[in-house]
Amino acid sequence: MRFAILTAAALSLGATAYAASTPAAPPAGWPGVNATPVAAKTCAGLAARYDTVAKAHATSPDLAKANAAAADGKTACDAGKTADGIADYETAIKLLGA
Repeated sequence: MRFAILTAAALSLGATAYAASTPAAPPAGWPGVNATPVAAKTCAGLAARYDTVAKAHATSPDLAKANAAAADGKTACDAGKTADGIADYETAIKLLGA
């Protein structure tokens, strides 16, 4: 009986010590492992903006060039080269005068 009580006490102390050594949760608003990088949001935002601008300027003589630049931007963003992708999307939007 004493062995069971001592074992239970030891397990309880061990669990308490483990809980104390476990790191606390990050503060509210802290970007976690699964957080979307800001640059990825920018790529997505510029892609959506380009789509809107391209529809509004469907008769632009520079639409083909802008579409090519936007395609380059998508490829770069998908490959993780967000700075290049952002630059390409901005170029595409400027080509259409927006």
